[in-house]
Amino acid sequence: MIKPAYNPIYKKDGYMLTEDLPYKANGAFRYVPRFFFVDGASIPPFFWQLLSSPYDPRILEDAIIHDWEYTVKYQPRSLCDRGLYERMLKRGKYNRAQIEAVYRGLQIGGWIGWGDTLQDIEYFETFKIDMVARGLPWGRYGII
Repeated sequence: MIKPAYNPIYKKDGYMLTEDLPYKANGAFRYVPRFFFVDGASIPPFFWQLLSSPYDPRILEDAIIHDWEYTVKYQPRSLCDRGLYERMLKRGKYNRAQIEAVYRGLQIGGWIGWGDTLQDIEYFETFKIDMVARGLPWGRYGII
C-alpha cells in the first residue's frame, strides 16, 4: 500500500501510496489517490508514548485519509476531524481515552495543518498536474 519516498517540495522523507485508498465520508465513497505523499500521523513526539509513532499501522490508514481531506478541503475541517475520530472508534485499535486525546489535539492544533503554506499549494498543484498525466480523474478523489 505504501513505499518509502522522498518529497522534493517538502524536502523530507515519507511514503507514497502505491494504490488508491478507498474510504467512506458523509455517506459517500471516496478515494485517496495512489502516488499521494504521506509523512505519517501528525502526532507530536511527546505524545508518542501515549498513542504511537506516526507510522504505527493502527493509525496510519486513518491519518492518510485525514491528510488527504486536509489537502483537498472538500468539507469543513471539523468534519474531517470528526471523520478521523469516527474511523478510529470503528476500527477499535485504540481505547476511547486515546481517541479522545487525538480528537482534542486536532481541535486545539489542527488549524496549523489546515492552513496552506506555499509548499502545500505547490505540492497540491504539482500533484494535480501529475494526476492528469497519469489519467486519474479528479472527481473520484474529491477534487473540484
